[in-house]
Amino acid sequence: MGYTHYWNYTKPSKDFDDEYINVLLDINLGLKNLDKSIVLRGGDGTGTPEFTRERICFNGDGQQGLDHETFYFDKDPTDFTFCKTNNKPYDFFVGVCLLSLSNRITGFEFSSDGDNREWEPIILFYQKFIGEIKPSILEKLLTLQDNF
Repeated sequence: MGYTHYWNYTKPSKDFDDEYINVLLDINLGLKNLDKSIVLRGGDGTGTPEFTRERICFNGDGQQGLDHETFYFDKDPTDFTFCKTNNKPYDFFVGVCLLSLSNRITGFEFSSDGDNREWEPIILFYQKFIGEIKPSILEKLLTLQDNF
């Protein structure tokens, strides 16, 4: 087991391309304001992360032992996907991406092993540097309870 986020995206809308561009714009704002101590690498924990029109793919810094599982999202619908981060530092940006995807992409839904205490800093970062969060998403995250 380990600290994990889960999502599904089964029915792309006709506006997906425009929605996805907005996700990439959100990510860019997030990257500009991300704490420098959080190092993002490519999917294998080396190289550079990928935030393109084709996919979002990143991990933590493998050289520092701060990588775990790759966060990966592309345009292909999926019934169920997950990313086990083991709550390593890159998990913060996984949360930012999940918020953006849920906020922008019609039909994208996620859940998390995290509770409201773990999501609160991600929510505050998103609101400060990226924008508003849909009330339904915010309510869901702020009512998460500690799993222990």
